[in-house]
Amino acid sequence: EAKRTTAASMDEAMIEDGMMVLTGHGIPLSLFEEMHEKMATFFAQDIEIKRMLGDSKVYGPEGYTERGVEAVSRSTGDAEAKADAVERFTFSTMPPYNPADEPERKALQGLDVELCDVSRRYWNEMSRVLDTLHNVTADVMNVSFDFFPKHFDGNDSGTVIRLARYPEFHMDSGLMR
Repeated sequence: EAKRTTAASMDEAMIEDGMMVLTGHGIPLSLFEEMHEKMATFFAQDIEIKRMLGDSKVYGPEGYTERGVEAVSRSTGDAEAKADAVERFTFSTMPPYNPADEPERKALQGLDVELCDVSRRYWNEMSRVLDTLHNVTADVMNVSFDFFPKHFDGNDSGTVIRLARYPEFHMDSGLMR
């Protein structure tokens, strides 16, 4: 019964709001704090250093993309839409323990090992939560529990970690800096 109640709440949130906030997931707050700290350190680096971590002028599958490249609103067909003010770093598969161990992942070479470590732990926790959501959803849909796992194996499923940094928004001016 608890699964059905949870599934009904998830369904309502997605229909009403298009999103949901998960609580009680068991991910330690300290992991979120550490992730935020390592991301802040990464994004505070000089732009020239970040540009060495992927093709920063292209919205690609892995590596760094600088501000002014990504434009989600263009996905609606508006080729003239303004670019988003976001800069981001994407891991296209599970982050390595050490980027030097995976030289084929060129966009990661030179990336801080501590950022890889916390991103790997974050990936594992998010995968655990996703597995739970899949199980609840499969149960409510009356499909086999292997329905979702065969499409989401964590590495070859389009699953990514996208670290994004937006500029500060100042309410008094209504402008991003």
